[in-house]
Amino acid sequence: MGYKTLPYTFQRNGNYYLQIRLSNGRIYKKSLLTDSYREASALMIGVTPHIPFVKSLATPLLLFESFLSNLIASERKAARNPLFLHQQIAPPVEIVESQPSAEPEKVLTLLDAWAMYKDEKGRNWTKSISMANERYMEVLLTVLGGETDVAAISKQDIKQVMEIVENLPKHVVQPYRSMTIRQLIECDDIPPDQLVGVEAIHKHLKLYKSLFKTFLTESKDILSKSPTDGVVAAPSKARFGA
Repeated sequence: MGYKTLPYTFQRNGNYYLQIRLSNGRIYKKSLLTDSYREASALMIGVTPHIPFVKSLATPLLLFESFLSNLIASERKAARNPLFLHQQIAPPVEIVESQPSAEPEKVLTLLDAWAMYKDEKGRNWTKSISMANERYMEVLLTVLGGETDVAAISKQDIKQVMEIVENLPKHVVQPYRSMTIRQLIECDDIPPDQLVGVEAIHKHLKLYKSLFKTFLTESKDILSKSPTDGVVAAPSKARFGA
């Protein structure tokens, strides 16, 4: 039989799955635990308003995940007992909605943290140091998103950024010289001798450690633990004899 399609979903073995492409390039997939178009469609009515926030990573995935689990559980009970629907379906949505407005002063975005850092540490930077640091930081901002809450950034996120850094081409040679950071990140098949040097890789990580560990964790007490802890800069596998 032909299945009806729903936006942001695909089907595997008849079951509906939610699929959202995140702004950091990853894909979030989650089974809706149903093969019924009616149930999947009812779930998506609750989910769709949140998709832009999940896409841009403004809503942390863990928060969205628990909201989705609640929604699926409510939908299942409602299918068995229609009265249950009116008591239950609103609260999970409330949780997600009220989170940001309840404590707005607590969220420090990556962009704001970087501005704070420069304000304090960047006063004595020379023009060339300042430009290099902006470039290193732009990779982090492009991959993780400037509006991301610094408290939500994990060690895994930093590792992902470092993996991308290790596979960047040297900025000083053409055709890479005139490219934006986003274009550089998307470059494939870079000859090994045109990849960034080991020294540049270490400089990226040094700046990230300075921002997260020295500044946000030790100096400002904004973070209790730095996501850079335990992350090491390893030269890319593609580098011969580096």
